[in-house]
Amino acid sequence: MKKFFVFFLQNNLTSKEDQDLLDLVEEPKIIPWISDDELNHYAIQFQKSGFTGGLNYYRNMGLNWELMAPWMNTGILVPALYIAGDRDCIHSMGGMKEFIHGGDFAKLVPNLKEIVIIPGGHFIQQENNLQKVKLNLLKDNQDFKKTAS
Repeated sequence: MKKFFVFFLQNNLTSKEDQDLLDLVEEPKIIPWISDDELNHYAIQFQKSGFTGGLNYYRNMGLNWELMAPWMNTGILVPALYIAGDRDCIHSMGGMKEFIHGGDFAKLVPNLKEIVIIPGGHFIQQENNLQKVKLNLLKDNQDFKKTAS
């Protein structure tokens, strides 16, 4: 489980055909933002159910595209924030940074209020005090005060 939680902090991981990506990640001794009890809880749940649910989204990618086709280029029209961790490999992969910061993202999200990159990886909601982050972001933004809870 520890390898899974630090996996998304890695950059440019490429495995050979007979190699598991997690084999490329060194297991940390501790993860400061998640307790051993919490890790054990996740491990027990995954032992019971497997990780099929998480993987099915990717296994079903073709159908997902087909089902979402009617909304292609619709955009996100509600006020929005983009929040990511500065060490999240998803934010850094495959031209994502250029897309987010280069203006194309804002075309799809015309009511984008702010792009916020905070210290952390893929699990910023656990790595940071997100309630504190949220309050700081929302303090001067009337569009979000109505819906923030």
